[in-house]
Amino acid sequence: MGGSVALEYAVRDKSVDGVVILTPKLDDPGLNAIALARKYTGRGLLLVTTPEDLAGADAIGALVAGSKVKVMSPRPAAVASGSAVRGTGMLGAVVGIEVAVADFLVEAAGPPSMAPVMASLKGSTFYEQSSRQADQINPANLRFFSSAAEAQARGYRPPKERKSELRSVVDPAPLLEEDADPGTGPGVVRPGKADAEERDRQAQPECPSPNDTL
Repeated sequence: MGGSVALEYAVRDKSVDGVVILTPKLDDPGLNAIALARKYTGRGLLLVTTPEDLAGADAIGALVAGSKVKVMSPRPAAVASGSAVRGTGMLGAVVGIEVAVADFLVEAAGPPSMAPVMASLKGSTFYEQSSRQADQINPANLRFFSSAAEAQARGYRPPKERKSELRSVVDPAPLLEEDADPGTGPGVVRPGKADAEERDRQAQPECPSPNDTL
């Protein structure tokens, strides 16, 4: 029954990265494992079972894309005891089960995130950590996602952009010194027509006057 409870919670809480179910059953009282499996999407699911309980794992696994069914046999000593090895009773009774579960959970959680986003368990919008909306989320409902892409893949949407944020004035980028046009940079005054004529006049050699003594 514990596996169905975990699956039911993960359907409600989309921040759960993965679920492990040991010897899943289809007849848990009060919980419809098949209906829950249809609602569980976009995340990892590991179903560990013994050969005797394979039917339940196959039925659930067929409904969840990317799920993994791992069949593991108990130790001979556990079989000799006569007790059925199911659920958490598999821990310590099945060789390698702890390593298999730990490896799956590490893979499902993924690497550390540099840009996580936040959302409310009861909401449908995610926010950046530094946003005003994120500060207003009830701590009891606060959930984290590794990235905006992950949050969107699990059914959350980004916040609507405000009009004020869409209006921006873009200042022209300053020219690099090597790209600037000489004579047009800051503090440079282009010479006028009169200045150019005076410069040309000064550059011409003066003709001697008739009255000048040679």
